[in-house]
Amino acid sequence: MNRRAASGTSVLLVSWDYGTSGGLGRAMEWIADHLKEEGVSVDILSPFAPVAALSVTRFAGGHMLFSLLLPFLLPFVLRRRRVTDIILPVGPGGVFLLAWPRRCKVHAIADHLYAAQSRMVPGERWKRVFMPLERRMLHRADSISCVSPDTRELLQTEYGLSADVLIPFAFDAAAETPKEAGLCVCVARLIPRKGIPVLLKAWQKVHARFPAARLSLVGDGPGRRLLTALPKDVRASIDWQSHMTYDDLLTLWDRSAIAITTSYLEGFSLASVAAMSRGCAAVVSDAPGLRFFLEPEQNGLRVAAGDADAFADAILRLLRDPDAARRLGNAARGTVSSRFGSMQARDALRRTLLSHLTQQGS
Repeated sequence: MNRRAASGTSVLLVSWDYGTSGGLGRAMEWIADHLKEEGVSVDILSPFAPVAALSVTRFAGGHMLFSLLLPFLLPFVLRRRRVTDIILPVGPGGVFLLAWPRRCKVHAIADHLYAAQSRMVPGERWKRVFMPLERRMLHRADSISCVSPDTRELLQTEYGLSADVLIPFAFDAAAETPKEAGLCVCVARLIPRKGIPVLLKAWQKVHARFPAARLSLVGDGPGRRLLTALPKDVRASIDWQSHMTYDDLLTLWDRSAIAITTSYLEGFSLASVAAMSRGCAAVVSDAPGLRFFLEPEQNGLRVAAGDADAFADAILRLLRDPDAARRLGNAARGTVSSRFGSMQARDALRRTLLSHLTQQGS
């Protein structure tokens, strides 16, 4: 790696989320930290950026306000910081540049796509209105990195574009820990894309057939109102928390036997891979962003997205057979160690995003 080229690169990372408990925020923080380790100067422009370092630009607003003000904020920051490159996530949760910056390159990081979300998530067809902005951004970008082979395939299918694949976060597999019998976990924002109605419908069936089972649900969003509509006994079997620190999540995954992901679409499911790194047996949707790392019956179970009965059957199967859950959990830990560990993630970052950043400075 050409550190001399990296040291002459000044990057502005623009993201509506940064450093919070969400997957996008953690991924952007990890990428920024490791670019800095490679000698790249990195500034952050985000509503949720920390204020601990002078190199971080603070803007207190919100997602929509931040997006509306970005055309006015960006030229000011670019002049002040002498930026050579801009990095930004695009698609759902990302940022679109309405005014194209001059004298600096733009590097897009594609998570999942509005083009796919509008087609795959029930009730979200209206999000097709964002596709022209998404298409424009991706076609104009100087480089595109995506967070999974599934997203790369969708980019090719939807927009005829090619992209590199990076690993957006490093996971170090933990040693095997004792699991609490019957404890299941789901970490997800309570939004339609995450399939929360499917999860709760499935859990009612699980509770009816395996009353000792418990579900720890971590996340917030409009779907929380669905919890209050559950029968009292089902609600009592669910421990809901709107937020946990990442360290507390690691402890929860260490205790949990089964991790559930009912999403219709993901880019790279950080929560699922993190749970697998802690030895949880994963039950996930057969959906983009999930299927690329989970081999059915080998390191977890996959069921059709949106099929609550299939989710209930898969969860019950593992609850009734703890040895099978333990076997899948141990295999999952091995998958994460071999594919998504610190060394693999850093090497992928060097081959993809960092390589694009340093080309113009070489």
